[in-house]
Amino acid sequence: MNSIQKQFKIGVIGAGRVGSNLAYWLSKGGWHISGIFDENYEAAKRIAYIIPTGVYTNLYQIFRNCDIAIFAVPDYELLGLLDSASEFDYTRVCTLIHTSGVTPSLFLNLAGIKYYRASMHPLLSVPLLNTRNNVFFKQMFGVEGDEVGLNVVCELIADLNAQPIFIDSYKKPVYHSAAVYSTNFIFANLLIAMKMYIDAGLTGEQAKSITIRMAKSTIQNFSANADLKGLTGPAVRGDIETLLQHLHVLDNINHTEIYKAMTNYIVGISEQKDLLADMLD
Repeated sequence: MNSIQKQFKIGVIGAGRVGSNLAYWLSKGGWHISGIFDENYEAAKRIAYIIPTGVYTNLYQIFRNCDIAIFAVPDYELLGLLDSASEFDYTRVCTLIHTSGVTPSLFLNLAGIKYYRASMHPLLSVPLLNTRNNVFFKQMFGVEGDEVGLNVVCELIADLNAQPIFIDSYKKPVYHSAAVYSTNFIFANLLIAMKMYIDAGLTGEQAKSITIRMAKSTIQNFSANADLKGLTGPAVRGDIETLLQHLHVLDNINHTEIYKAMTNYIVGISEQKDLLADMLD
């Protein structure tokens, strides 16, 4: 346990997936999680019981009793919380951290300019709290902030057995868009694929298994060939007849536009651009 861990108490605001996993696994890493606050008191209570730690009933209790406040809440909730914090007449908290991937840590100045600040955004699709497996193990966090804030989040990340990736505050919207493409959009496409396998006559279990296997093989292919060499499929081959058959059946299940958008992108970066462009307009 290092000197920061011995001295600082952490309060976590937000008992959702990110907040609950951070609170639990930081506690396992030796940090003192003083308590959890969430507007949903029962949710905070459930996580606090698992850690175990206390439950705060309002934000001021965290600012009065903790040294570090971690805001693990959606961006649309952050402004109201910081506005409330700016009215506090006394605070013990010296460092504010938030987990947003798009909002720069400068936003935390709305709570008052006396705080050190940083952001630590987990670069993974965070699942529900799993007390058996550290979801952050060997994962990456996008970080930015002032010098003191960054020192704190790097200590936190090290004890999560993860790695910090330093990012430009002003490029966070681009960075976060990339994160959406590499998680949410992939997940949504896998759901579409699984349903289509079922529509093709497979069982739910078969559809899920094949979808997972295909996705894993694609990741392996991307790992080996993260360029045009890894692209496969009818758009790359210039197989117009197959593409037309796909578009015909997809029109019946309302996925034509998604298919066209992705195929247009593949066509645009492949050698088949001139051959296929007119068909996909």
